[in-house]
This record gives sequence, C-alpha cells and structure tokens, in this order.
Amino acid sequence: MKVDELFEAPQHTFPTEFGLDQDDTNTKLAKEWLADKRKRPLEQLGGGQYTLYELPRAFILVDHDDQHNPKLVYAMQYKLAFHRFIGRQCAQQIAVWKDPTALITRGMATHIFGDHLLSTYKTVITDSMQTPDGQRFWDERIAEALSTGLYVY
Repeated sequence: MKVDELFEAPQHTFPTEFGLDQDDTNTKLAKEWLADKRKRPLEQLGGGQYTLYELPRAFILVDHDDQHNPKLVYAMQYKLAFHRFIGRQCAQQIAVWKDPTALITRGMATHIFGDHLLSTYKTVITDSMQTPDGQRFWDERIAEALSTGLYVY
C-alpha cells in the first residue's frame, strides 16, 4: 500500500527576508550554489534558459540568460528529520522563495513537492510557524494533495 502524506499545522510568524530580491545577493548566492560540485541538473526549462538543480537539501531554478550573472528565480530548502509519530524519515521544507515576476516559476512548488520530494520521502512536513505567504503556500499544497488523493494531517 502506497502512503503519501502531508502534515500541516500553521501558526503565524513575522515576515522573513532572504535578500534574494536584491540582484547582488541573488547573483552571489546563485554563483555559490552553482559552484557546489554536488549539484545535479534535473531539467532544462524555458527553451534552455532555466535549469532546475537539486543540491543537498535544496532545489533551485536558475536563469542562465546572462552567463556572467546567473539569477535564482526559485529556491526551496528542506531538511530530513525522523518523525516519531509516523515512524519514518520525512522531508521538512524550511525555506521557499520565488521571483514573483518570473512566470516560469508557476507550478514549480507543485512540481518539486510532487515529483521530487513526495516521490522520494513519501511524507513532507512543515514547521508550525508560518508567515502569511508561507500559510498560503501550504494551503495550496494541501489543496493539491487532497485533489490527488493524498493524506493530509
């Protein structure tokens, strides 16, 4: 029996700032992550302009339009934790960011969570402290999970 589960229990927290909206910080982090020899390209998108990479405990979508200044348009970090209640290792999303002007990011969360995290770890959990944007993010993941027959607790 295949069991995929998504846990969610949000409480609001103060907004956070990752600094990725600032071009210099964004490009610096993109270059750092692209220099990581453990990164693995997963797929090309947008006619090859964008590459989705998997890094240890992160997924990033990079815009390679300017070869000297790659830009992150999506980043999601997670950690692995053993959950006593369910008795197995789970992926726990700890940060997610997207460039709201990059249309290529539409559906990226669904793609990463459904095609990569759930298919590998079978259970995705979140912490209980969420910004309003984080709450909306998880509300959307819950709706997607329920519409595809997954369990939500």
